[in-house]
Amino acid sequence: MSGEHWSREKVVELLNQCMLEQDGTAQAELMLDMKEILVNKDPQLLPEFLPKLLELQMYPNASIRRNLAGMLEDIGLKMFTHLPEIFDTLRGFLDDEAPAVTKRALTAGGLLFKKAFTLAAQRGTGPVVSKEMKEIWDRAQQFKDRAVQLAGKASNDGVHLHAVKLVETLVMLYSAQPGGANTNPDTIYPSTLDPNHKLLNGLKIANEGKEMFRTLYKQLELPQAMELPGPVVIVLINATASTARQRPWLFVEALNVL
Repeated sequence: MSGEHWSREKVVELLNQCMLEQDGTAQAELMLDMKEILVNKDPQLLPEFLPKLLELQMYPNASIRRNLAGMLEDIGLKMFTHLPEIFDTLRGFLDDEAPAVTKRALTAGGLLFKKAFTLAAQRGTGPVVSKEMKEIWDRAQQFKDRAVQLAGKASNDGVHLHAVKLVETLVMLYSAQPGGANTNPDTIYPSTLDPNHKLLNGLKIANEGKEMFRTLYKQLELPQAMELPGPVVIVLINATASTARQRPWLFVEALNVL
């Protein structure tokens, strides 16, 4: 039996075991074994099995959906060509009935959004931008838009907290400015993007960063702040203060609530 054939049979076996397993820890181990084969050992099999993996998003067991979000994070970070399907699934998880699934999707999607942002900046120049890259950036933005909505209002406090932390990261990403010796060559600075960039408009990105920042600090204004649970208020204060400290040009935006 060839190595690829063995891997294919093993993934089928692991997938079937995962769907029958009720223990979340055991499911996570099975998915780790699948990821090892599909991402590290025989990545040529991933296009064949990814649709089957994505079917798990409809599985009634919430722990499987949560573990799937984690697995998709690992796949997306290593193999960006599958990001459109991955973002679609994570976007769906943002409205999952299980808060644990939504929180895991927010964490995974946040990391993958930063990757998509970097890819868009790097591959959005030149006379032609690939359809694949356009799809990646479009799906990434759809995920981001829903996450920002959750940061403004979520039915679950834990989801609200995770969304706030993600949006804090996005504000930092969208509001970076070069600063002499502190300029990082690996950072995407909206103000330095090519005016003819096909995917990213520096001015629009900077303005969207301000809008996302407002989503955070506006919740601290009275009387609406009185309706929020204490832990959410604390996270909002910390996120607003931390962002204002690291991005002084945004400080005036939140002066009334700090």
